[in-house]
Amino acid sequence: MDHDHLTDLSATAQEMLEEWRENLAAAKDPIDQLPAEGMVRVTEIIVAYVTPESDEQRLRDGIAELRNAMASSLDARAFMTAQNVIDTIHEILGDEHVDTGTVARSFNEAVQFLARTITPDATARLRTEILEGRKQDLRMSFQLGMSVRNTLRSAGFSEGALGIANLDDVWFDLLERALLVENGR
Repeated sequence: MDHDHLTDLSATAQEMLEEWRENLAAAKDPIDQLPAEGMVRVTEIIVAYVTPESDEQRLRDGIAELRNAMASSLDARAFMTAQNVIDTIHEILGDEHVDTGTVARSFNEAVQFLARTITPDATARLRTEILEGRKQDLRMSFQLGMSVRNTLRSAGFSEGALGIANLDDVWFDLLERALLVENGR
């Protein structure tokens, strides 16, 4: 086990936790609070399990806790932070990288993930725009499309996992279903 790397990761996690707690305390708008809450949650797990004294079992328990957090509704930054720390812990432990290939994911899983991930304010605003006939404007939004595609990819809903050539072809349909179908419309 690489104890120097472990000590560095522990110190970095402590700094990140302090920073994200400050960001959360300063966030006035719910749209700013949710990402900060996700990062606080992830960094609290890291701080709890990754210490200079952690043994192998403690680190593996930390990996399990981070994976549980990733299965919930984290935004892309918190999700990727958790994944990067998991990879780093494996590296610290000296685990060999095992290519497990792409895990097949369904469109329904992607819709459910988006429905859990989109903030209530954004859901209400986007749903209203769709119901008022502004679908084409939303579909043409470069920023919205990029955000949805990146969020899906970061959570494992890549083109390969979904069995499609390009997320550009389906991102809006998945978003629309998440906003309307999954919410009882």
